Amino acid sequence: MGLVGSWVDSALREWSTATGEEIGPDDVEPGTWALAQAGRAESAGRLVDHLKWAGRFTREVDAWWEEGFDVLVTPTLATPPPPLGWLADDSVDPLEGIERIMSMIAYTPAFNITGQPAISLPLHWTADGLPVGVQFVARLGREDVLLRLAAELERARPWCDRQPPVSA
Repeated sequence: MGLVGSWVDSALREWSTATGEEIGPDDVEPGTWALAQAGRAESAGRLVDHLKWAGRFTREVDAWWEEGFDVLVTPTLATPPPPLGWLADDSVDPLEGIERIMSMIAYTPAFNITGQPAISLPLHWTADGLPVGVQFVARLGREDVLLRLAAELERARPWCDRQPPVSA
C-alpha cells in the first residue's frame, strides 16, 4: 500500500498542476484521499525500498516465461460481479473500501506492477447473465500474443452481441 499510496499522491499532485487547482479531500473518494495521505507519509527511503521490491518482483515474474510458457490464465476478479453499490465506501474507515476492492481484484495488481500486458475477456456468464472475465497475461512486450489469442477466442465464442440484463 505504501507504493500504491505514493503513486496516488503523485497522480493527485500532477492533476493539481494540470488543472491549476489544488485537489483536496472533497474532490476524490475517501479511499483515494486516504491512500494519497498514506503515500505522503512514506519516507523517501521507504519509497526506494518499495521500488526495489517492485523491480525484484518484476524480474521474478518475467523469469516464469523462461520455462516456455506463452500465456498465464487467471480469473479477472476473485468474485462474481458484485451487486450495484457493493463498492460504495460507506464505512467509517476509508481504507476499508480499498481493502474490499483489493480483495475483489486480487489477480490484476501484480501485472500493473510488472508492466506485463494482460487482457480480460468475457468468456463466461453467471446464471443472472452477468459477464465473468478471464484474464490472460503475456510476457513483457508480447501484446501480439494476447491480441491473436483474443481474436481466436472471440471467433470461437463470440461475445459482441451479449449484454447483461441491466447495463449503462
